[in-house]
Amino acid sequence: MPSRTARLVSAARWWAALVGGGFFAQRAAAVDAALTSAGAEQVVLLGAGLDRRASELLAGTPVFSVDRPGLLAAPGAGLEWDLREPGWATALVDRGLEPVATAYVLEGLAMYLPESSLRAVLDEIPRADGSTVLVTCPGNGFSRWVMGWVARALGEPFQNSLGPASVGALLVDVGWLRVGRSPAAGRWGLREVLLQGWTP
Repeated sequence: MPSRTARLVSAARWWAALVGGGFFAQRAAAVDAALTSAGAEQVVLLGAGLDRRASELLAGTPVFSVDRPGLLAAPGAGLEWDLREPGWATALVDRGLEPVATAYVLEGLAMYLPESSLRAVLDEIPRADGSTVLVTCPGNGFSRWVMGWVARALGEPFQNSLGPASVGALLVDVGWLRVGRSPAAGRWGLREVLLQGWTP
């Protein structure tokens, strides 16, 4: 059985290949295109991490970034919140989130939340007219296995094994309508899917 060090080295190589091979860039481009076409008046990045959209693609649009303490690209400019806990939406309203058409982005986040927490996050999202939610997830079993193994080896294991059909069902379950599905990224047999739900 490979040592922990060997597993980490192998996982790091896979991660570097995914980044260097453009897999995550493809996913980001798919989300960017959906964001651009959504025409939202404000954007909420859930699990924002090091996302730079606020200063690049979305310059001039109000952007609210949410992630666990210590993970935001610009600490102090976003809301530090563990999304496994309720209340983040109210906290954003207190920070100026308006009841207008809003795009909520969960890029690369869904698999890191337990299913119950993912459901709670999707349910807590305010649904002003014209709002949309964008969620990415692994597109097939092979992708979930490879990406899940890499994440686990790097110390951030996936918290659910939901595929696109299950995530889409969750969106419908909590009230998002007209859920669409499109490819987000694909390379070496790995697939990632972008799901989008709209308000009525």
